[in-house]
Amino acid sequence: MDSFSKIIWSNLSVFTKAVDKEEEKKLLDNISFCIQSGEWVQLYGRNGSGKSTLLKLLAGFERYRVEGTQRVNRPEQLTQTHLIPIVLQQPSSGLIGSTCWEDVVLMMEQHQVGQPHMLDRAEQVFKQLGLEPILHQPLEALSGGQQQLAAIAGAAAVSSDLLLMDEVTSMLDKQAAQLVLTRMRELNKQGVTVIWATQQMEEAVRGDHVIALDQGRIVFNGPASQWFARDAHNRQGSSPCEEYGFEAPYAVQIAWQLADKGIELHQLPLNMDELKAEVYSYEY
Repeated sequence: MDSFSKIIWSNLSVFTKAVDKEEEKKLLDNISFCIQSGEWVQLYGRNGSGKSTLLKLLAGFERYRVEGTQRVNRPEQLTQTHLIPIVLQQPSSGLIGSTCWEDVVLMMEQHQVGQPHMLDRAEQVFKQLGLEPILHQPLEALSGGQQQLAAIAGAAAVSSDLLLMDEVTSMLDKQAAQLVLTRMRELNKQGVTVIWATQQMEEAVRGDHVIALDQGRIVFNGPASQWFARDAHNRQGSSPCEEYGFEAPYAVQIAWQLADKGIELHQLPLNMDELKAEVYSYEY
């Protein structure tokens, strides 16, 4: 697996390319962040906030004019043309084979994965993502969640330690979305860095790194717990999540209500499992 230590962007602005600079449109404005290897990054923002532009630039798309510094610390043997796998909202837009097996093999060929390692790597990824029963079924016969997992399998099979996910659960039903999210979390636990663009607040867990965009600018960059936190001295104050028009997960809202009644949980729970654990361990 190609390893990196961190991604660093410093004062980066991104523009659409145009013959006349006056006709260019600024898509990202003075962006700075650092992403460490192995992190899970929740990339939040409304439609048009710049999430997809940020991901496509990371993935190596060259349709933009860029000012500022972007650096991915990687081994010297990797060239600047090395592309980072990206999976989009519509799984069909990233699938190039007729079956899951064929798609993954073609993806590895595109990324010049060594022939001796292709079959072993493909089988490993299929097992990790639970795709073994549907390897040779036509892609059009698969469910939306299965197609999205197939697209993720192709991205994961190129042995990249960084995967870019652009609202991959937004077109899926709840069950399929949970399946995709669970499998991606498992890859992350194995060391794969994931940048997960989404508008779904309930997909966050404690320990996630949150980067939020609004109109092409970073408006929040920090831990998920702070993204949902209200000022300790102003219970009616807004969290960063609320300030930018998002609705916090149900578990967070319950914790806020408990705090209003003087019940301070040890840590802010971001989902129902965390809420149950906090309530059970609370000392009355």
